[in-house]
Amino acid sequence: MGERTRWRLGWALGLIPAGVLFYAAFLKALDPTLFIDQISAHKVSPAAWSPPLAYVFIAVELLIGFALVLRLWPRWTHSAFILLMLGFIGVTAIAWANGNTKECGCFGRAVSRGPLGVIVEDGALVIVSAICIALLRKAPTSRKTAWVGATLVPLTLAFTAFGGRLPADSFVTGVHEGTSLADLPLEDVRKPHSEGVAVLIIVDSTCKGCDAGVTGLNDLARERRDVNFLAVYSGTRPEAVAWRMKVLPAYAVAHATPRALRAWYRTLPTCFVLQEGRVLHAFWGRIPAANELARQLPAAPAS
Repeated sequence: MGERTRWRLGWALGLIPAGVLFYAAFLKALDPTLFIDQISAHKVSPAAWSPPLAYVFIAVELLIGFALVLRLWPRWTHSAFILLMLGFIGVTAIAWANGNTKECGCFGRAVSRGPLGVIVEDGALVIVSAICIALLRKAPTSRKTAWVGATLVPLTLAFTAFGGRLPADSFVTGVHEGTSLADLPLEDVRKPHSEGVAVLIIVDSTCKGCDAGVTGLNDLARERRDVNFLAVYSGTRPEAVAWRMKVLPAYAVAHATPRALRAWYRTLPTCFVLQEGRVLHAFWGRIPAANELARQLPAAPAS
């Protein structure tokens, strides 16, 4: 096999780990809070370390991915990738041994897999990268390519820092107009939210504006008796009851576990207008004012 053929083959194989890194880092950068929670859930490092670790991992994954695509110092880059994967395998193994692998956060919310699946897949990627190192020995890096890589560093860091603020809730959650939320695992529901028109407001005790936003819809809920207003508390039944007694909404309060609800939002509060359980409109990260919400509701039936 000629030298250039080996280089081309090694570069092509290197696109596999690069694609995995881009996919994982992109999703995590758009919802870093979820990734922080997943790192904390592993209980391998102190919870206070989770936020900086999350952002460091996102940036490192993106930078290694770009380096693999550009073939920047490929043997060093693939070695860095192998070390990263071995680190992930080790963390997963430790968390697994201690029973803390309910959430394997390599792909954020997109892919749910058990610890064994994570270890096997990361191990396979290590083998691919090791083959690339063998194929790319003495592969040169041009000055032009190095400059291109350098220009990507500030863009990568900016996306890492501010990706969570981009208006990408619908993309990240997969919830858009027409999406069915009929199967949400809600408890203590008086009237199913999958029937007729419903307003679903997901809250917890820590989100800013939740309490005022919920009570701000009381008059509209009394006026539109044809609409099923439902506040959904992210937590246990006692927590939901305590929150309801404090806020006193004029409509029902259900609850569900944070883990069950987390797939449907990036930040709280989040509000959905539903018809027969399907999304008509979504208010991401906020509870709308009563007049704004009223404009999104279907017309009341004639009396």
